Formats: sequence, C-alpha cells, structure tokens
Amino acid sequence: MALEMKKVFFASVLITALGMMFVVASLVLQMLPLVLEPEVGATISLLSTIYLFLLYPLFFVLYFWAGMRGAKRYGLDAINSGIVTAFSSFIVGAFELIAITIITAVVLAKGTGAVGFQTPEIVVTNVVFGDIMGYRGIGLSALCGLGLVLLNSAINFVIGGLGAILALSFAKRSE
Repeated sequence: MALEMKKVFFASVLITALGMMFVVASLVLQMLPLVLEPEVGATISLLSTIYLFLLYPLFFVLYFWAGMRGAKRYGLDAINSGIVTAFSSFIVGAFELIAITIITAVVLAKGTGAVGFQTPEIVVTNVVFGDIMGYRGIGLSALCGLGLVLLNSAINFVIGGLGAILALSFAKRSE
C-alpha cells in the first residue's frame, strides 16, 4: 500500500477537469440572472437552483467512478483511489471557492444587489456567525468554504475508496 503519486496525479486529471466543467456551468448559471431581465433571470435562477441540487448526485457518481477507474485503469488500491478522489475534490472545491469569493467581491463592489446569489459558504456563514455584511462577510464565508472543501475531500475519499473496492471485488470474481 505505497502511495503512488504519479498514478494518483494522472488518474485525477480527467476527474478534476470534469468537476471544473460542472462548477463553471454552475457559476455561469448563477451569474446569468444578474445580467438578464428580471423575468428571464427568475427562470434562469430556478434552473440554477435545480442544477445545484443535481450536482450532489452527479459529483457522487463522478467520484465513485473515479475510484473504480483508479483501480481498473491505473491499478491503484482503495486507499490510492480514495486519494485520487480526495485530491480531485480538493482542487475542484478550491477552484470553486476562489471563483465564488472573487465573484461575490465583484458583486459587492458593483452594488448590483444580487439577492439570489447565495452559495453554501454564505449560508453556513450566516447560520454560524449571523448576518455579516460586506467584505468581512466574504472573508468569513471563504473561511467556512475552506472547511467545506476539506470536509468534502474527506467524504469523497471514502466514496472513491468504495468505488475502488467494488471494482477490485469484480476483478477478483472474474479471475
């Protein structure tokens, strides 16, 4: 059970790219209502909310498949396959957190009053610290977001490891 960093890195490239593609689509859907007419923006906002809820099972399947792929294609064990998913999850989550922090700061600076622009980080910040406004709120939401990124990485480590265990058990049965 040695850590195989080269294989882990190569196994995570596709998974990270797919995850970033899903995140960019989400960010675009979240930003569109800010620049569109209110009637169209409400519809896009609803679609964005639906897409955000669909991302949870979509990412679950992606990371489970990543664990299976790491075991089958790269010959990784369950731990290394879990590291593939945790690494991919961390990179995608950090990318999303940085993008959301920048977008939130721009929205605040422009004063567009984006009522519908809520992220999980902002919600956690409001629950834990109360309704903090301005750049201080953005900083606290980024801090809460970092905690969520680390938690998601740990959860996805387990999901990827389970995918690898399933793939390895199928490989042993077919022998």
